[in-house]
Amino acid sequence: MVNSEDIIILKMVEEVRLQCEFAMIAYTDIVQMLKGEYLLEAEKSFSEALERRNQITQDANYLPEDLDQALDAVKQALKNKTDIMDRANVRLFYSIHALVTATANISKTFLDWLFERYLGRSKKSYSPILSESPVDRDISSDYTSQCE
Repeated sequence: MVNSEDIIILKMVEEVRLQCEFAMIAYTDIVQMLKGEYLLEAEKSFSEALERRNQITQDANYLPEDLDQALDAVKQALKNKTDIMDRANVRLFYSIHALVTATANISKTFLDWLFERYLGRSKKSYSPILSESPVDRDISSDYTSQCE
């Protein structure tokens, strides 16, 4: 026979497992972003465009149109590289946020369980400070004032 304590523990374990998966996904993403492998193709394209421009300028008989095309290719390659770096930076910070959130959720799951298990009451009843955030109090007061 399964008692309510076992069900609570099973749900807690499942939640911790899920949050650990999220944390590992975020961690893997962070490592990949910090390695900079996403930039290799963009850097190669940029280097090739610069090399083409250098080849044209070293030729004494180069046409201005060829140089214009080469400079446009350099500008485009630089823009692509910058865009990739910007997207990677945003993704890095999203991943850092996801990692912090997942680990905080794990801590919260354990803390809630410990309060229930060893104190026999919810965290909210233990301390007025923990009971609700200022945002919750503002929302509660707004709601109660609307109901009156």
